[in-house]
Amino acid sequence: MKKTKEQEFNPNPPLSNTEKKFVIYLNKEDNKMFMTSGGEYRSDWYNVVFQSDDMDEVSDFYMKLVYDSNKPF
Repeated sequence: MKKTKEQEFNPNPPLSNTEKKFVIYLNKEDNKMFMTSGGEYRSDWYNVVFQSDDMDEVSDFYMKLVYDSNKPF
């Protein structure tokens, strides 16, 4: 993310918690998705796309979203 003077240090960033162990996030700035373990995340930088306690389910969902053959390039 591009840092402005206001973003350099925020003592109280807007944080949220996921409900599951594994999550797919969407970066709001560049619209790129990534999967990681669940927990606390910055809700001003990321949107939760999908979450589950099963790693294989999250991985399958991620692969379908990223490598969908019908997705326009």
